[in-house]
Amino acid sequence: MTTESRLNLDSLLLFRLGAWANERFPLSNAVMFLVLYLAALALGRTLVTEGPITVGMHDVLGFMAVWAFFLMIRVFDEHKDYELDCLNHPNRVLQQGLITLGHIEMGRLVTGAVNPIVLYVSGGNTQIIAYSQQRYRIFGETIDIAVGNMLDRFARILGLSNDPSPGYNIEQLAKKGSKFIEMPYNVKGMDVSFSGLLSFAEDTAVRMLKEGTATKGDLCFSLQETVFAMLVEITERAMAHCNTQDVLIVGGVGCNERLQGMMRVMADERNGKLYATDERYCIDNGAMIAYAGILQFLQGDTIPVEKSTCTQRFRTDDVFVSWREG
Repeated sequence: MTTESRLNLDSLLLFRLGAWANERFPLSNAVMFLVLYLAALALGRTLVTEGPITVGMHDVLGFMAVWAFFLMIRVFDEHKDYELDCLNHPNRVLQQGLITLGHIEMGRLVTGAVNPIVLYVSGGNTQIIAYSQQRYRIFGETIDIAVGNMLDRFARILGLSNDPSPGYNIEQLAKKGSKFIEMPYNVKGMDVSFSGLLSFAEDTAVRMLKEGTATKGDLCFSLQETVFAMLVEITERAMAHCNTQDVLIVGGVGCNERLQGMMRVMADERNGKLYATDERYCIDNGAMIAYAGILQFLQGDTIPVEKSTCTQRFRTDDVFVSWREG
């Protein structure tokens, strides 16, 4: 049985347990949360995360989806026919495609962007996206780890704090750097690779810090210049291919002002425009999920709660974008 199949099976069992207990016992939300959590542990699920690198993320998503379903049951208990937005895909509710589209649609709403090339950069994804024929098409992506995950791990190697976030601390230290250090630059057509940067950090960067030949600021500065240049290159290539002048940056890493600055220079040179937001909308938030759900709901695409499951592997271009034309 695959990890995803096991996740869906366990989530369904937990959901049915919660629904059964809700009908028979007047338990408080706190007590019910504990009951479901203990049941999840009994199923052998790992429901923890550690630092910037998540452990058991599939299980966390599955458990929290079940908990969200249970709360909806309590809120809408008097309505027996309620349904969920499902983004036009049977048996899918909590999905990576939904999260990605939430980022894109919230970005378009807030900035007023109409049909830009989208750079989606976060802890879990790095994708170059363009809309065509009611799909958000992936033109390029990371072939190994996401840029946000790479930044988090790079920060950990350098011993940077997680408060408020590793990426933010890298950005601030980079402003103090004055020496550019050549790092692996891996662009493969429309795709990028970041694993070589981690190998560099684990070996060369650590050695340079011990020898005093570079500061943490120098390393953070060089890392940002290298990584963001890679992202700008593949974004510009997608813009040329699609004959589009505008670009929208979404996802948590999109908060980085240096990334926005480099992308703005490129867009200006193409007589285009950069669309970007701050941390209120770049970072994962409930509003973007709700907005994507509203767009789908208005098209009449719903699914009964008891038939819904969750998956983290639902790709961006698997989602039928019913609310857009052309």
